[in-house]
Amino acid sequence: MNSKYAEKWLLAGVLVVFAVGLASSGCNEQTAALPEGKALTSSSAETLSASLEAATEDVLSKLPIWTEQVNEVTAQISGNNDAGWRLKEPNTIIELYDDNSFSFDGIRPDGAIAYSTEDKTAVFKHNVATGYWKYIREPQMEELQAESVISDEQAEVLADAIFEELGLPVSERGEVQSFGIARSDGEKHWLAARQVRIKRVVNGLRVIDSHLMATFTPTGTLQRLEVRWPEFKLHTNKAVYDKDEVAQDIAFFYMNDGLGAEEMSNLVTDIVYWYSREQQLFEPMLLLYMKEGDNSYNPASQRYSLVSGLVEREAVSESGDF
Repeated sequence: MNSKYAEKWLLAGVLVVFAVGLASSGCNEQTAALPEGKALTSSSAETLSASLEAATEDVLSKLPIWTEQVNEVTAQISGNNDAGWRLKEPNTIIELYDDNSFSFDGIRPDGAIAYSTEDKTAVFKHNVATGYWKYIREPQMEELQAESVISDEQAEVLADAIFEELGLPVSERGEVQSFGIARSDGEKHWLAARQVRIKRVVNGLRVIDSHLMATFTPTGTLQRLEVRWPEFKLHTNKAVYDKDEVAQDIAFFYMNDGLGAEEMSNLVTDIVYWYSREQQLFEPMLLLYMKEGDNSYNPASQRYSLVSGLVEREAVSESGDF
């Protein structure tokens, strides 16, 4: 159990045992002094215990199934790590998509090495350690004819060709999303680009913030390309928490946060892989949402690592994968 919450559970358990002891000796309404200077009767302690137990059972019923394998790197994953575009010189990739000459343009704050054309109309940057590569070209004016404008389906075919060209593993190819990007001058609206995102899956789970994202002009010319495909490594020296431990931690957290049974009934969970760019490792992660209405979910969700415990609340939707 996460040590941050284990102490609280230990304290709650001691209080309940002490209160029950009072009750059995005929002192039902005597009180026990709490560290905060508050008093707890045996009946209120039993109520607290019952509430925690009920909340834990409720959370347990909402958790997906997982096993120790969620934190194992299989032979297939190892093979995928050995293949693909990371083994190529990142500088040679640009030759596939731009005929211009690029020169060194500094190191960005995130550690990415940047190169640009002399007139700065195009730039690409990469960070091999985190599996990151990005190309951006200034939009070019194009004469558009209706018959020359590509559809979402045609844009997906172009993105698939890039996926294959870069040697990314087909077994990790996940959901594909495509959509048009519109521009407006206040009076007229027109199609400015089409964007395709190919998400990543490993062991059947979504890999957050890992994708290939290609943006094409309306006629199909590549305008932007972003690849985030880090080598898949896990905290394999850490044990995976079981469902009972996880349910206890989550129930205590939400009760401590002031949520009652009605609010906690709206809890929705999902398992994904979450990447730490600092550690350059993935973790199996539970995403915890509070349902708001029939189809709306609060984007400011809680994350719970299945190998590290509860993580502070933050807006997980910032990665763009939600």
